[in-house]
Amino acid sequence: RDDFVAALRAKRDNEADAFKSKKKKHDEEEATRKKKRDEHRAARRAADEEESARREAVHQVAVWAMHADLRLFLHRCGIAVQGGQYGKSTKRLLQSSYRKAMLKYHPDRARQKTTREQALASEVTKWITHAWQNLPP
Repeated sequence: RDDFVAALRAKRDNEADAFKSKKKKHDEEEATRKKKRDEHRAARRAADEEESARREAVHQVAVWAMHADLRLFLHRCGIAVQGGQYGKSTKRLLQSSYRKAMLKYHPDRARQKTTREQALASEVTKWITHAWQNLPP
């Protein structure tokens, strides 16, 4: 009889150990799934924020560029322009203002800034570069 009771106790203990082992494995898998889910949500949030920042930057550049040549655009961006915001727009007259704008808004210089500032710098640089290339000499 003692052998039978001992066998039952051993079986019970083995089943409890197996249950604990399965539970531990299940908890670890659940923690891994939760971690992956959280990482995915964070990545999606970051992508959404980046897209929102890009849209805002495009809108801001569109507002600044409305009915503007390079001279007026630079003035709206906060860059001092030789001769004020109105006047003749030639490469020679706008060269120093163009350089200041590129130093201020170049995407490589905005790497340490927020996502919104990086997006704005990228969009402003695109607009300024395009306008500069189409400017008469």
